[in-house]
Amino acid sequence: MILFRLNTESGPAIYQQLIDQIEAGITSGKLQAGEKMPSMRDLSLQLRINHLTVKQAYNALEASGLVETRRGLGSYITRVDDQQLISRKTEELRNKLQHAVEMARAIGLSEKAFKAMIDWKGEKK
Repeated sequence: MILFRLNTESGPAIYQQLIDQIEAGITSGKLQAGEKMPSMRDLSLQLRINHLTVKQAYNALEASGLVETRRGLGSYITRVDDQQLISRKTEELRNKLQHAVEMARAIGLSEKAFKAMIDWKGEKK
């Protein structure tokens, strides 16, 4: 199972953080097809977040075909085409980077300064 780390102070919405971490768990192999997910109630209690937030994340994962909910049994990781998931996440990253480049240009940030920011953000603390 995956250990969730949520940032409630800033960053993406909590439900999106859950989605991102579950997707990362699938692509890394930490989560396998057929593996049972924690119940929405259990996960919300464990993370001390509203159960509707977990429900929103699970619903989005189910809509994307990554999770299947079986009435009365729980939610399970489905068989996933890793390449398709990686392609989708790569496209999301490409869009975010494009947005970041546009923001950098809008404030007059030089290419050198922008690249330095990316290099700095990539460092482990």
